[in-house]
Amino acid sequence: MEGKRNRKRKATLGNLQDEKDDRIIKQMEKKLKLKRRKNGKLPQNFYDEGLGDILDVIDGRVNPGESSDEEPTLSFNDLRRKMNKTDQRNEVSEASDASAVESDDDNNEGNDRDVDQNESADDDNNCFDSEVDHTEGSEEEGTDESDVDEEAESNECEQKEDIYGFVRDKHGNVIHSDSNKIILPEKELDEQVVRRVRGLLNRITAQNINYVSGQIEDIFKTNSLYEVCQSVVKCITGLIVKEVCVSPQKLISEVSMLIAVLHNNVGEEVGGHVLHSLVKTLDDELTSSANQLESKTLDNIIALICNIYACNVINSALVFDILNKLCDLFNEKCIELIILILRFVGFVLRKDNPLLMKEFILKIREKASNSSSDSMRVTFMLETLTAVRNNNILKITADNSGLIAIDQQAVKSAMKNCLKGETNVNCIHGGYKEVLSSNRWWIKSGDLLELKKDDKMTNERKIQIDAQKLNINEKLCRKLRLNTPLRKVLFNALITSNDYLDASQRLLSIARKQAVEIVNVVLHVSLHQKEFNHFYCHLLRHLSEFDRKFKVAIFYALKDKISEMASLSQLQRDNLWKMTFELMKLNVTTINVLKVIEFSEMNETYSEFLKNILSSILNEDTESMQQIFSKIPKKDTFAAAIRLFICCFIDSTFKMNS
Repeated sequence: MEGKRNRKRKATLGNLQDEKDDRIIKQMEKKLKLKRRKNGKLPQNFYDEGLGDILDVIDGRVNPGESSDEEPTLSFNDLRRKMNKTDQRNEVSEASDASAVESDDDNNEGNDRDVDQNESADDDNNCFDSEVDHTEGSEEEGTDESDVDEEAESNECEQKEDIYGFVRDKHGNVIHSDSNKIILPEKELDEQVVRRVRGLLNRITAQNINYVSGQIEDIFKTNSLYEVCQSVVKCITGLIVKEVCVSPQKLISEVSMLIAVLHNNVGEEVGGHVLHSLVKTLDDELTSSANQLESKTLDNIIALICNIYACNVINSALVFDILNKLCDLFNEKCIELIILILRFVGFVLRKDNPLLMKEFILKIREKASNSSSDSMRVTFMLETLTAVRNNNILKITADNSGLIAIDQQAVKSAMKNCLKGETNVNCIHGGYKEVLSSNRWWIKSGDLLELKKDDKMTNERKIQIDAQKLNINEKLCRKLRLNTPLRKVLFNALITSNDYLDASQRLLSIARKQAVEIVNVVLHVSLHQKEFNHFYCHLLRHLSEFDRKFKVAIFYALKDKISEMASLSQLQRDNLWKMTFELMKLNVTTINVLKVIEFSEMNETYSEFLKNILSSILNEDTESMQQIFSKIPKKDTFAAAIRLFICCFIDSTFKMNS
């Protein structure tokens, strides 16, 4: 009986060992990415190595020294079963011999011994039954695990990622998920690549950005895109994002321009990886409890993001999301960061999206009024917000803190020669959550599919809007009698500009050498305004400061307009004397422009024109009045004519001043 129990026990242990071997083999197959054949045959290299003869030896069909000519068609599972059967045969033969010897001894023992053996056999059978049940349960669990593994493998085979990063099923349809984050295997970066990138960043200046970007582009050509992007991110983070001190603003600006150039020349992956790393670090620092005022990590991250935004790598949505997140926290460190953002790009944000800027101003004021702390930081932040709202640039630049507002025009001019094929950097759109959600956030599968459907509609709308604008501009040109092509282009640039700085740049880019045409168009348009607009005065002042030939052109253009005053309407005459007075006050032209008027042949139109100008001059303070009248030569007949006109036609209150 003991031999029988041993045989059963060995059989169960053999089954358990087989199941364990099957699981190990499946794991190894999965790691080695070996796929079974559909027909269940062994691979050809199994026979090429001479291992196919083992199967015939196990079956007993061929002697160990012989080889089979027929090609066997057995699978891995058949091979394991045959090896297990041979082991069981050997075990059974050994156990039968032992049981024969034991049976002779058992026949000579008494009945009492038999009773005891029967009782013990019953107990052993109960134990064996429990072992069998356990093994059956383990076999079922093993089969379940194998089924789950097979289902997972089939799902992985059905879902594949294409070259654009979209996950597709076996039919080719895009599978939408909550996040398109692709977990890349962590591997150490090539130290040689990191060392080369760090050396180039250490030598960067505003003058050699083109050279440094070209060298990094060569590194991209000889190494993988992901590895070089991560190396750039690592070197920039180590160079700029420091905890002890604030990085120099000039260095941050130069590094951000380099990022913009690589973003444009190499691909959106460069700017996307840098922004993802910065926003992720920013979020970790804001969520951590240790948010000390002495740490400058957040200051450096915010400064770099603002400079990248000024280079047009990202749109304003990310900066506004950061402002709203800081406003929700509203502690002392967050107030400092809000002030920093407003001082860097507050006016740029106001220009790009004034509606969101207005909502943020209302939100921050409500937050400040509800807060119990009356600190100087909150007061200074509200003053900065007021300056941004009123477009008061001097309020911020007059501060002695050392921080200077980012000049977008200077940044664009510095990057102009470095960009390949484009005059502007390709802007990628994304908010705070989108940048933080994925390391490939700039690839939006759902948005791209929707944009493809709406491309035709948006293009048609753009064409219609452009056509409407062209029709309106053509009608205005006809009304103003601006018939030449050059004047039409100058007029279009003038009325579509954002401010006088933008208008001056557009006009100079169109006709830099034709100052007379620019001045004539500006004066002609300003005289036809229903209400006098100081925009044209500031524009002419800026042009005169740019080049002296504009000052001369303004002087003679005003003389021509004054001499043709009889043909002007009342509205145009009012705008003309206001324009002349403002230009005298801004020191763009002199009072000698009035010499064109013949005082001996004075009529009512010229008399009213002179009264308005001289009354306005005499109403000014003493310093401005002396500045205007000092331009008249002392021994000139024009001085005597002006004095006589003031005594005769101006009110008695101004006679003493004259």
